[in-house]
Amino acid sequence: MLGIGNFLVVIITFIIVAFVIFVTVKLTKKWGIQWHLTPLLFMWILPSMCRNLHV
Repeated sequence: MLGIGNFLVVIITFIIVAFVIFVTVKLTKKWGIQWHLTPLLFMWILPSMCRNLHV
């Protein structure tokens, strides 16, 4: 069974990863670099984070 501690770890990890990606995209746009791989990056990161949720 999934405990509340594991759930909080997953949520906090998601928030940190989302923030890092957000800052990276903002900085690269400011520098004039277009980043079109953000959806692909989320598709790669989120499943690896959610593996901890399996019972």
